[in-house]
Amino acid sequence: MFRSSASERPRRAVVLGASVAGLLAARVLSEHFDRVLVLERDPAPQTGQKRRGVPHAHQSHLCLRSGLQVIEELFPGFLGELAVAGFESYDVAGDVAWWHRGEWKPRFTSGLRAYAIGRSDLEERLRRRVVAIPNLRILWDRAVAGLDLDETGSRVVGVTLDDVRGEWGRIEADLVVDATGVGSRLPRLLAEQGFESPQEERVAIGLSCTTGIFELPASAARDWRVLFVPPSSPRLARGGTVLPLRGERFSVTLYGYRGDRASTQEAAFRIFAVTLGHPELAHALEGARLVSAIRRASVPAQIRRRYDRARLPEGLLVIGEALCRVDPASAHGMSLGAIEARSLARLLRRRRNRRDPVRGLGRAYHRAAFEATETPWALGRTVTGSAGAGGSWWARVETAYRRAVESSAARDRSVHAAYLRVWHLERPPISLCSPNLAARVLLRSAQAAWQRLPRRGWTELTAPPALGGDAFAAQGSRRQLAGSMRDARRAGSAAASKAVSASTAAHSA
Repeated sequence: MFRSSASERPRRAVVLGASVAGLLAARVLSEHFDRVLVLERDPAPQTGQKRRGVPHAHQSHLCLRSGLQVIEELFPGFLGELAVAGFESYDVAGDVAWWHRGEWKPRFTSGLRAYAIGRSDLEERLRRRVVAIPNLRILWDRAVAGLDLDETGSRVVGVTLDDVRGEWGRIEADLVVDATGVGSRLPRLLAEQGFESPQEERVAIGLSCTTGIFELPASAARDWRVLFVPPSSPRLARGGTVLPLRGERFSVTLYGYRGDRASTQEAAFRIFAVTLGHPELAHALEGARLVSAIRRASVPAQIRRRYDRARLPEGLLVIGEALCRVDPASAHGMSLGAIEARSLARLLRRRRNRRDPVRGLGRAYHRAAFEATETPWALGRTVTGSAGAGGSWWARVETAYRRAVESSAARDRSVHAAYLRVWHLERPPISLCSPNLAARVLLRSAQAAWQRLPRRGWTELTAPPALGGDAFAAQGSRRQLAGSMRDARRAGSAAASKAVSASTAAHSA
């Protein structure tokens, strides 16, 4: 523990919001502060109930491997408790059917496992762990009305509360963490204290998610536990997911971008499923029984607030969707908040022996948090088709390579496994550019280009043998293409020569 240089009173940290990110931040702070308070404006939910302030809690949620790993680090044995409680563990490659950009991703046992658990269930189990921490307490029906600063106006020393019942109060704090979500009032509170509101980055997505809980009939044809059918292209901006709940109940979500949306009426909901890029989800709903009301939630935009660039008072941090809300269809939200909590834990451990560990913490933390948002932010823009659009030539190159990786992953297990680690936020996107992986991506892209070539008028030209794994290096593949071109020229087929030239150009690219 550390003490204030001004007095010997216990150090106190205050977390605004009992979201997943807020609860994880509180757990981290409990190791470094004498007392931690979580202030939540919602009333305390009853066991099994959804928190009132999460209007999209009924929508499908997925905590990725990276998020579950952080939770296990902070609460040892948490994943074991999920297994005992009956939550389903699944292999992220072997048990997931993923139709992506017109192709199925390969299915194989990857050894990478995750749990299917909804947001409300996850929050409830985290609350049980948090309230068991001796120096940590959750206060419900508490809303923040203002920030209190010291005499210099450069440091947060507390918050002013409205407890929702009209009673006002003040809580002293050496550190305040905002985890109140995308609707955070912190930008306005900062403006009231003379600070500039943080710059906001927005990507309009116009997303609507419509979800129902179904009991799916047993089917020998259904060999998956999780189904992803995202939009195949920006022109067909519709997708769907099927996530397992306990038993044979599944959460089925249909979503559309740019204002497109599925109906909350069951018959029209099923019709929308037929219009996706692949009929597998519609087939899964055949004979399924709806067991809950179908509900919809809308997300108009991805939003990222640049607190890493803002001038802020000392002792103020922002975490979770109050900092960055990404496309929820990519399932990165809860895991991103967990990664930000881990960044905070690492910074506090490094500062443990400083006289004033809070000084300068905000700048270091917000830089690390911004870096953590880069991958889900970019992947979300890729889904909506806005990545690289109108951007620099380098942004367009990055987008083209990412799409080549996504396409190659359908034909190469190694590429798919690497892509999954990036998607689950375990590794940065730069890991997809390693020499060996880049060679495989280019090779698979050349194969795909070859297979798309027109065959009309070809006499002596035949396709090269299938290239598996590490069977051929790029140089050997290029020699094969050159030899095929010579054969085509000898045959006098102008069409074939032109086609193979296109293949060579695609391979070189």
